[in-house]
Amino acid sequence: MATTRLRRPAGLTEALTRICDAIDEALAALLPTVIASGTELRGTGGVGITFAAGTPLQIAHKLGRVPQRWWVTRDFGANASSLRETARTDKFITLVSGAACTVYLWVG
Repeated sequence: MATTRLRRPAGLTEALTRICDAIDEALAALLPTVIASGTELRGTGGVGITFAAGTPLQIAHKLGRVPQRWWVTRDFGANASSLRETARTDKFITLVSGAACTVYLWVG
């Protein structure tokens, strides 16, 4: 697999260059696994998943297993960071938002 190099400022010392090389190698090994083991969830028509404040929303993730992690990949509206999980199964993840918002989620 080809390694994608991080952008580096001019004038790095040899030690810092070696550190950047090690980070490049670690990311190249890790990212394909993370990306392959999850999926990005969007709402109907790809416009996002819309939450009403304080209302639990059960979202189908189609992983075929209980998700280990999730995070917001794109948000629209106030307080998308106030999402909290209330349940997860091999078919659904249930989230509640403290404020009305629309998000894309990555679930893995």
